[in-house]
Amino acid sequence: MNSSREPVDPEIRLEAAKLIVDQGYKIKAVCETMGVSKSTLEEWVRQLQLERKGETPK
Repeated sequence: MNSSREPVDPEIRLEAAKLIVDQGYKIKAVCETMGVSKSTLEEWVRQLQLERKGETPK
């Protein structure tokens, strides 16, 4: 069984990160709803926070 998935659209990634950063949703709840891992969602949140600081995510 292949565990790779199609990439998530950047707009959807941004909205998921905003739910956590701006609206106070719990990471676990967003993970379960979107079907992504905690580490993936944490990376999206980190990228959003860096972009808001004016830094380019790596």
